[in-house]
Amino acid sequence: MHKFNWDYIRYFLAVVAEGSATQAAHTLGVNQSTVSRRLTSLEEELGARLFERSTSRGWVLTAAGERILSAAEQMSDKAHHLERMVMKNNAEMKGLIRVTTADLPNMDLLLEVIEEFCKKYPEVDMQFTTTNELLDLSIGDADVAIRATNQPPENLVGKRIGQVKFSVYANRELLEAYERGVRDLTCIIWTDGEQVPDWVKYNFPDAKLLRVNSARIAFEMAKRGMGLVLYACAWGDLSAKLYRVPVELIEDGPDLWVLTHVDVRTTARVRRFRDAVVTALESSLDNLEGRAEIQRPKLING
Repeated sequence: MHKFNWDYIRYFLAVVAEGSATQAAHTLGVNQSTVSRRLTSLEEELGARLFERSTSRGWVLTAAGERILSAAEQMSDKAHHLERMVMKNNAEMKGLIRVTTADLPNMDLLLEVIEEFCKKYPEVDMQFTTTNELLDLSIGDADVAIRATNQPPENLVGKRIGQVKFSVYANRELLEAYERGVRDLTCIIWTDGEQVPDWVKYNFPDAKLLRVNSARIAFEMAKRGMGLVLYACAWGDLSAKLYRVPVELIEDGPDLWVLTHVDVRTTARVRRFRDAVVTALESSLDNLEGRAEIQRPKLING
């Protein structure tokens, strides 16, 4: 099978368009001898003469040249289309990406993704917002949202990573108290609403309540032994100061999603960042779904 250099097609089409190697060389910005050498090499590799060289009539296509002309033009069109796509893609790897996630005590995984992405695409700016509210992606509050929810808004699309597993956590002192049968312990719960969560009502009906509005604060309070807290295993299991409390009832956790708005999902920079986040989170699926506690040691000293 004959092989040839695809770049020679440019020289072939330039000579067809201009009618001579001299004019083609001027158009291409190269020497006339370069054009002649490229076409001679192309003819040798194809095993066919493509032009009749004439000083009076210029370079005229042979029958073999006529036969490949249509295919060469199609190849050129596809190459230019690919070039335009690459240029558009490179242009899209500039600008701002707005990312939002819940306020969590350990952001190492996401920060690693952001750090690597910023190194790879230095012209992309990042805006990272932590909030427990789902920002309105439809009005540009965020481009990518990492959210635990069972019902993503209809105008968002994304990838379900898995189900967030929760456990009740305590420091060593409170865990030992629980193991001795003590149940009138302090439980750390959220300030939103007056309703006591089921895990407290069922496992600790006589508990003292400590209400907070920050996951980070709840995490720090639990480490200090100020109370027991219901927390995602993806972060609770990593703390060297917290231990799972083997209670009888824990509510099922929500699904974890990486979401984008339908209008920006195909933007190159948003798509690539979303894919990087999905890959990182999927690599930690055992931790997310609570299967990693026994498999690996505590990873952070806090």
